[in-house]
Amino acid sequence: MKKTKLLFLGLGSLATALVATSAISSSCNNTNPKPDEDTLEKYKTFVEKTETEFLRTYVRVEKDTKPELIVNGQKGVLKEKFDAFKNALEEAKAVNDKAKIADAKAKLEQALVILNEGAIEGKDTKYLEQFKLEAEEVEKYGGIENYILKKIISDVIIVDDLDVLDPDKINVHQNATTRKFLDKHIKAYEAGFNAKTEVEAIECYEIISALSSVTDLYITKGSSKYMTPFEYNKPIDDKDADLKDIKATLAWFKDHSFEKAVHRGKASAEPNWSLSNLYTFLNINSYYTSSSFGTTITIVSQVNDDDKGTRTFKIKVEKNGKSQEKEIVYGGFLSKEWETKNKALAEKHKSLKLEYTTTHTDKQASEKYSDYLDEDQLLVEIPELKTFMETNKLDFKIESGTYSDADKKIEIDIFFNENNWDAYFKVKITVTGFK
Repeated sequence: MKKTKLLFLGLGSLATALVATSAISSSCNNTNPKPDEDTLEKYKTFVEKTETEFLRTYVRVEKDTKPELIVNGQKGVLKEKFDAFKNALEEAKAVNDKAKIADAKAKLEQALVILNEGAIEGKDTKYLEQFKLEAEEVEKYGGIENYILKKIISDVIIVDDLDVLDPDKINVHQNATTRKFLDKHIKAYEAGFNAKTEVEAIECYEIISALSSVTDLYITKGSSKYMTPFEYNKPIDDKDADLKDIKATLAWFKDHSFEKAVHRGKASAEPNWSLSNLYTFLNINSYYTSSSFGTTITIVSQVNDDDKGTRTFKIKVEKNGKSQEKEIVYGGFLSKEWETKNKALAEKHKSLKLEYTTTHTDKQASEKYSDYLDEDQLLVEIPELKTFMETNKLDFKIESGTYSDADKKIEIDIFFNENNWDAYFKVKITVTGFK
């Protein structure tokens, strides 16, 4: 299904987080306070935490403001109450006499009670909802790390246990970043997925936005032609210059696999791949290999295994009469096990209704065709499909469709899948009744 794209906010609320950090830090500075100092310090910490929560939770609103216009996790209060609490807070912050602490604390607590009287609880949850959509995308990529590396940071090498990377230890055609930087992204997304209120979700988006804005500073571009691609600090070397170029060429060819969502079909059903096909599916550029090293590359053989869902290639690289070979396995084709799962899922849902009547009896099929090919709109046009998917925990993807004004119908080929294409089946839905 189509997903709403996420929008990042600015960094406004990060100041709030810094206030909270400051409050915690200030309570830890004096390791051996006197009794009076300890009491005053605890009071100051209480006031600072109260201020932090006030700034984070309460917003000024007009009398007729609707809850849907206030973010979930925040409370809307009228200007008079908002300003009254701010004044009480300023008075509490001014207290430095131990004898006045108990009275000041009680006044501030009472002011908070008054502030909450009639407060409007926020109901806006658009960022929470967007995180839910993002979580669905993450599942399709097989986890947060894969998702970030493919959509956020874009296929960089991840280097563990280092803070500073050396470009001379990275292949010239690749970039790298540190595990620490990636982990910051992962932590922010995990916090967002676990957010309970809209305020928490917004704060997570702000952190993600801040990280995105400095990504270029944490990406190191490689500079070495003879570093193993996809690795850090793994030089390619040989006393023979030609063999060194041959090895450097072969290093780009490694095992790979289609994502399950590609639902490729059996390997034996595909024609043999050319070298350009292989480059495309491996996502590498011919310039990185033969053009860069003056080598000649040949696919010697390609062998299909429909039981395992793989195609094995033997690659030969030559230069000046010298050569080496390497085998790589490309997976993700339809395997015997996957096919068995697919048949079981299709059998389980064989009672799915395949014919529907349109409500647009005043329209020709050609006029409504585009609506039925839009995945979100299709569920509006045929709500029974949405119920079917929600009941059976399935997702779907439209493959193609056709229409006929003469026959007054639209036909749509749809793949239903469960557990991110762990199993799937294809059906043809027919919609009739057009003008």
